[in-house]
Amino acid sequence: MNMFTFNKSRSKNRSSVVLIKCAAILLIVLMIIPQAGCQKKKNPTPLWDEGYYLDTVCRITLYATDDELKMSVAKPILNDAFDIIRKYETKLSKDKTGSDIWRINNAAGNPIECDPETIDILWEAISYSDVSNGAFDITVGGVMDTWDFEGDGTHKVPTSAELSRVLKHVGYNNISISGNTVTLLDPETKLDLGAIAKGYIAKKVGQYLRSRGVTGAVIDLGGNLEIIGYKAGWVPLASQVAEQGDVDGDGTEEEIGGIAGGTPFIVGIKKPYGEENEIIATLTTANSSVVTSGTYERYFEVGDKKYHHLISSKTGYPVNNDLASVTVVGPTNTSLDCDAMSTICMLLGKDAALKFMEDYPEYGVILIDTEGQVTTSGARLTEFKLVESGEEVDLTEEGIKVD
Repeated sequence: MNMFTFNKSRSKNRSSVVLIKCAAILLIVLMIIPQAGCQKKKNPTPLWDEGYYLDTVCRITLYATDDELKMSVAKPILNDAFDIIRKYETKLSKDKTGSDIWRINNAAGNPIECDPETIDILWEAISYSDVSNGAFDITVGGVMDTWDFEGDGTHKVPTSAELSRVLKHVGYNNISISGNTVTLLDPETKLDLGAIAKGYIAKKVGQYLRSRGVTGAVIDLGGNLEIIGYKAGWVPLASQVAEQGDVDGDGTEEEIGGIAGGTPFIVGIKKPYGEENEIIATLTTANSSVVTSGTYERYFEVGDKKYHHLISSKTGYPVNNDLASVTVVGPTNTSLDCDAMSTICMLLGKDAALKFMEDYPEYGVILIDTEGQVTTSGARLTEFKLVESGEEVDLTEEGIKVD
C-alpha cells in the first residue's frame, strides 16, 4: 500500500455529559493514489477553520483545487457553518442559561415550549433509549453533575449515597412530549444531550455545506466526523450553486455534480491508551459518517483506579466491561445515529454490541477490547486495515487556515 498521512489528534478538553463519546480521536488522512477519473485534477488545497464549541475543538475542512476555490468563497461558507454550531449549542446545551434544555431542567416540572428541532432530537433520543432497553438515557444529567468530569483537577468519586439520590430521578419515561411542549414528570430529572447532540449538529452542518455546493469536506466535532464526498471535491461559486440546485441540502450527486470515483479519505482509529498520534487501524471512506466512543480520552484517576465518563444509567458508575473503543461507520448524513450507536455499544459490552448492530446492517462497527483485540462487523468496512506495530505514518499538511 502507498504511503498515507494523518492529522494530529486533538483530545477534548473537558466534558460535563454522560454517554458522550470520548471521540476516540479519529484522524483524517489523505490517500495519494490517483483515482480513475481524477488524474487531471490538481492536488487539493485544504482550507479550514476551527473553534472551541460543544466542550471540544471543532474543525471544518473544505477540499478544493486552487482554481476552483478562492479564499473569498471559503470564508463565508466556513463562517456560516460555525454559526450553525453556535446556534445549536445555544439551543441544546444543558449548561447554557436560556437554552431549551436548560429551561426544561429548571422548570420544576412545568411544561416548556421548545424549538421544533429540539423536539426532533428528543424523539430521536427516546427512540434509542427504547431500542437499547434504557442503556442509552438522556436523563442522566444529575448523575453527570455529581461526577463533575470538568472539575479543576481535584476530582473525587461520588459516594454511593450521592449516586443513589440522583439515580432515583433517572428514566427516559419521565420525558413527556406533546407537540412542541416538553414536561418532565419528575421535577428532579435532568436532561443531558451530550451523547447525541454533536452527531445531530454535524448532520446539520453537513446539510448546510451540501446546500452550498460543497462536494469535498470533513466536519470534525471533537472526533464526530461527517465526511462529504471525496478529497478531490470542490466548492463552486454562488452562480454554480444556483445552477446545480440542491435546495433541500441532501447533497445528491445528481444535484451538485459530485465527482464519481474521487479520491477518498483515510480515517485513522486511535489506539486506546496509546501515544498521542498512535493509530491501530485505518479506514478508507467517502460520503460517510464516522463516530467513535471510548474510555480513554475523558477520565480521571483516584489512587490507582481510572474513572471514565461513560456512565451506566443503572448504577451511576462508569461501565466496566470488555470494550475500550467503538467506532460506528454509516452512510452520509447519519452522524446522529452513529453517535448514539457508538455510545450504546460501549455501554453494552462486546458481545451485546455485536448483537445490537445486527439490526443495523447498513452500518459497520469496529470494536477494540481492553486487550487490544480488534473485531469488525457489518457494512462499509471493505477498506479497513490494521496498522502494524511501528508502521511509519506522516503527518498530513494542515492546508490553509481561513481567518
